[in-house]
Amino acid sequence: MKPKIEYYSNGKKKTETYRDDNDILHRLDGPAIIVWHENDLRISDNRAITMALSKEKTFIPLFIYYEKDFKWPIGSASRFWLHHALQDLASQYKDLGGQLIIRQGQPLEILKELIKKHSVTSVYYN
Repeated sequence: MKPKIEYYSNGKKKTETYRDDNDILHRLDGPAIIVWHENDLRISDNRAITMALSKEKTFIPLFIYYEKDFKWPIGSASRFWLHHALQDLASQYKDLGGQLIIRQGQPLEILKELIKKHSVTSVYYN
């Protein structure tokens, strides 16, 4: 399932559907590390990224959208902010030659799937 975030911009409902990551992940060669952007949607001064880079392995930057993680239903302003924050984060990774992977669903299940499928040795998050 491709992740979708619905939000309102200028009074109009918009839906952003993010691309499927399968083509990107199939190109991985050897073991990898997942850097899970759970709450910290930045690259600079990010301890998880610093730790992953110190291991000299390929790392998979990952964001998992799971509405049940929120303490209350996420409103349109928060969705709007999240959409633009993810666009910015993806753009930063693209500028560095990487690709942010965005998935939607239960985080533990998604992490288990990626760990098994791509020989992930570690998961870093903050």
